[in-house]
Parts: sequence; structure tokens; C-alpha cells
Amino acid sequence: MSPKTKKFIKIFAISGFSIFFLFIVFAISIPFLFKDKILTEVKKAANQQINAKLDFKDVSLSLIWTFPDFSFGMKDFSLTGIDEFKGYKLAQVKNFYFKINLLDVFYGRYDIKGIEIEDADFKVKILNNGKANYDILKKIEEKDKSEKQTDFRIRLNYYKLKNTQLVYDDAPNQVYLKIENLNHKGRGNFSNTIFDIFTQTQIDKISFSYAGVPYIKNAQIKAEVNLGVDLNEMRFKLLDNQIDLNALQLNANGELIISDKGYTFKKFKLSTPNTNFASVLSLLPAAYTSNFKEVKTKGSFSFNAFLDGLYHAQSIPSFQLGLQIKDAYFKYPNLALPVEQINADIQLNQPGNRMDQLVVQVNQLGFQIQKNKVQARLLLKECSTDPDLNMTLNANVNLTELHKAFPMNEVENLSGMISTDLEVQTKMSYVQNKAYDKVKLNGKLELKDFIYQQKGSSNVYINQLSMNFSPELIDIPLFNLKKGNSDFVGKGRLDNLLTYFYGGKIMSGYLEIESNQIDFKDFIYGASKSSEQGNSFQDTSANSKGEKVFDKWDFAIRFKSKKLIYDQFNMEDFSLSANLSPSRMKLNELQFLLGKSNMQLKGQIDQVFSYLYDQGTLKGYIEFKNKLSEFKSIHERKGRGNGTPGAGAKS
Repeated sequence: MSPKTKKFIKIFAISGFSIFFLFIVFAISIPFLFKDKILTEVKKAANQQINAKLDFKDVSLSLIWTFPDFSFGMKDFSLTGIDEFKGYKLAQVKNFYFKINLLDVFYGRYDIKGIEIEDADFKVKILNNGKANYDILKKIEEKDKSEKQTDFRIRLNYYKLKNTQLVYDDAPNQVYLKIENLNHKGRGNFSNTIFDIFTQTQIDKISFSYAGVPYIKNAQIKAEVNLGVDLNEMRFKLLDNQIDLNALQLNANGELIISDKGYTFKKFKLSTPNTNFASVLSLLPAAYTSNFKEVKTKGSFSFNAFLDGLYHAQSIPSFQLGLQIKDAYFKYPNLALPVEQINADIQLNQPGNRMDQLVVQVNQLGFQIQKNKVQARLLLKECSTDPDLNMTLNANVNLTELHKAFPMNEVENLSGMISTDLEVQTKMSYVQNKAYDKVKLNGKLELKDFIYQQKGSSNVYINQLSMNFSPELIDIPLFNLKKGNSDFVGKGRLDNLLTYFYGGKIMSGYLEIESNQIDFKDFIYGASKSSEQGNSFQDTSANSKGEKVFDKWDFAIRFKSKKLIYDQFNMEDFSLSANLSPSRMKLNELQFLLGKSNMQLKGQIDQVFSYLYDQGTLKGYIEFKNKLSEFKSIHERKGRGNGTPGAGAKS
């Protein structure tokens, strides 16, 4: 090698190292030079755009690993509501990153190209009056027009969520959704008005309930969903996609159009390419265990759903749903017994745009464990006007065998026999008008030698419980129950049960109970858990005092106990005669011995449910006397609205 060549290589190496060193210095120093300016723009943009409190503890800037883009990060980012949502956190994010092009920063432009969120906790809350805590963007007239507008613009090419938790609580629609450990990413040219979005999603646990009924519990989701988006017409079209819900595969097709009229679904379809029965079995709560792949299954199933039409306050889309299961079977490897002869044929058909056109048909639904069978069928029409119900239920179940066939991880002990033979054929108007000659409602339900024990609690033992059904009432001629050191023996009756659920009438009845001893420790499982992240919230909106489940009843109660134990108090010869309803508790007579004192009380307490659940004021009067004194008092006491007593009282 010639001296000139060696000299050239040496100069080139030194120059290359110098350039690399200068780049490192540049990459390290530039972020600090622009840090304060970018931070100011972020806060300025937030204050201009939202009605909420935004906060974060620290920021970071990097250029080395993302060149030619800045990576701007915020740590311990939070978004807290104001007004009705004061103190309620919409978002808590451990790490929040977004990327900005370096050259754009030199020219005073701050175009966000990508967003990454890690270890986030989102809580979406919709009040009974319809106001949502995520609706925080300021209206144009709310912004300070005298203030110079920010140069921050969102022109995303991608976004990513990692280890995210989400709770969606929709009070007016009674929808509750909880998602744990969500990992999701999407890409697309979001700065355009017409573009495609390509997404990937993985969820470790998802639970969904509607009107207090859980439909999905701790399910897993893996999904690849691609959308065609037209923001000019607010049109969203499903492209290639696949959704795995536990072991069930779903394909979706269709289109959604959002307009002033409402939401228009265009030929929206759901179907399942896999007909293995194990797929649908995996959706049952508690069925999708860690060893689910080892579960032996037989049989087939099919599922399809179709949705088409406009949804708004006065109209719903037409829809169809069908589920068929044929000659299915399953057996868990760690359980002794199989479940056999599983058959189902369920159809929902809504041909028009009104709920009274909905027809629900359960032509067949049944299974068998050993010699014990369950069979049911149902036909329901005119749901929203005059429900027309035709139903039969025949069941004879050995609960010990059920415990040996289906996984129940939280159940320590389950045994006994439950049997029912029930037939219902009526229109709701027949029951409301007391035209009992047109109502067919008869049957019985019996529970014998029932034992239930949840892990960490004492046994519940029901020696016998029987219920006889008729058009007028449900007669409970006998029940006896034991739990821990407490026992009950009683009888009762329920009136207006069908009209309670569909006709709006008050369910009335009576209950007589006698006991040798009741110890409240048998019914208390420890202190209530604190609310999530210490972020408790009570809905005090104008329409929050909506209808509650089981809020229309009126019962006459007679109760006697030789001994009643509450905390350190031992009461003997306890006797109660009362009328109870959600709005009023009338004490006709309450007396007991406490030590050597004979206590006697009577009176009336109003707004009981409002006090417990709606922050209402508890009102009423109590007359109290014993051999030593007599006392009369009129009380008012404010409730907390969460099922616990109020903080103070005045009399």
C-alpha cells in the first residue's frame, strides 16, 4: 500500500470518526435545546383544546434512536375531569411518547407522526344524564381567540398501546366493559380524509355485561382488523379481518356510516369459519381454563349474525342471529364426569325497525349429566308492547355430578338435588288484567340437601326449599337454611311476579321467618375493597336517580329469633313485624332483650333506597322505650349514595 493511500485512509477514518462524534453531540444536545420550546407547545396545545386537568411529572427527549425524528416522552401523565367529574381520572399513563420530525421543528412546525402509550389506565364514565367524561374537547367559541394558536398538529402514521387497562361504564345504557392488558397497534395515513387503517390487537382479559347480566367474562382476544375510512362521508368499511375470541374464530364484514340521522349499518355480518364445538364452549364463563386444549369435545355448531339499517332513538336496524349446536359432548381432563347430548337451536329475528317485531325462538336447549337431564324451549313475541310468552323448563340435576363435570374454581363444595317442571303460556296483558283463565302458569321447583361453599367462606346448607307456581302467585310453603352458626326456617309468598318484570306493577308478598340464632359474622366476608386506584365516583347528575333493579316491591315481614349476635351485642327474644319497600320501612313492632333491658321500638323510615344509593336524605320517626326511659325522635340523615351509611346525622 502506497504512502498516499495510507494517508488518505487515515484522513478518511479521522474525518469519519469526527463526523460521527459531532452527530452524537448534535443528537444529544439538540433535544435539550428544543425541550423547553416543545414542552411549552404541548401544554399550550392541551390548554387550548380540552376541558380537563392535564398533568405529567417529567419529560424526556431523544434523537439518537429515532433520527431524523424527535421522540418526546411524558412520564406519569394524567388527565383528570372537572365539574361533574371533578377528581375522576380519565387517564393515567406511565409513559407517553410521540414523534416529531427534526426538520419541521427548525421551521416551527410540530407535526406528530406517531404516538406510543405504555402502562396506561383509562376509565370512561357516562352519567345517567348522558354526559361523558371523555367529552373534553373545547368548542370553538370556548377557545381564547386572542391567544395565538399552537403550531402542534396531529398527522399520525401509526399509534401503539402497550399494557393498557380500560373500564367503560355506561350508566344510561347499562353497559359495562372491562379490558385488562390490552396491546394494540395501528398504522395508516391519518392526515388524509380517505385512508386505510391496519390494526393488531391482543387482550388478556375482557368482560362485558349488559343490564347487570354478564355475557363475557375474562375472555381472551386476538384480532387483526383492517378498515377503509372515508372521513368526508364518515364511512367505515371492514376490510380483511380475523377475530379470535378465546377458541372461537369470527369473521366480520360490512360498513358503518355516521350521520346526523344516526348510525347506518350496511350488510354487517358475523360468521364462524370453524364449526368445532370446542370453539363455542370456550365462551362460557369459567369454561376457558388453562388446560382447555386438553378438553375432549365432540359435536358441531354454527353461528351467524346479520345487521342492516338505521339506528337512532326511534329506530333500530333489522337483525338476525342464529346458533345451532348438534350432538355435542365435553369432558375436562381433571374432572370425573362428561356433559353429553348438548343440543341447541336458538334464533333471533328482527325483520323491521321496531322492537315489538322481535321474535326470540329457542326451539331446543338441553344437556345431560349421567342420568340427569335439562330441557328447555321458549318462544317470545311482541317484546316491547304485549309480551307473548310460551316456555317450558324441565330439569333434574344432581349438583354433586355437575360439580364433577364443569370447572368451578372458586367453589369448594357443591351438592344436593334441584328439580323443576315449569310451563308458562300467556300474554302480559292477561296477567295485568287478572284474566287468569287465559294464563297457563304451573309447575314447581324443589331444592333438597343443598350445600354450597365458596372458598374462604362457611357452608350454606338448605335442607329443603319448595316453590309452587300459579298464575296468581308463587307459594313458598317451606324453606330452612343454615350458614355457619345461623339458622332460618320460614315460609312466604310472591304476588305479581310476571307483571313486575314486564308490566311495571309492584311485587308484593309476605315472609315469615323463625330462628334459634343469627350471627352476623356468618354473612360478612370482611371489609369492602377500596375502589380502584382510590378513584371512587358517585353519579349525582340530574337524571341519576333512575330505576333500580328490584326497586318495586312491598313485603310484609314477621321475624323471630331466640338470639341475635351483632358485633359485641347479644340480643335475645328478638321479634320484628314490619312492612318493607324501597321507599319506606314501617316498623310495626321491634323488641328484644339487651342484657337486662327490654327494648321496644316502632316508627317509620322513609327514602331508604335513595339514602343508600342516591345520596338522598333518610327521614322518619322512631319511638323508643324500655323500663327505664321513653324517647321519641324525628331524624334526617344524608346518605353517601354507595350503600353505606351517611357521615353525619341531625335530630
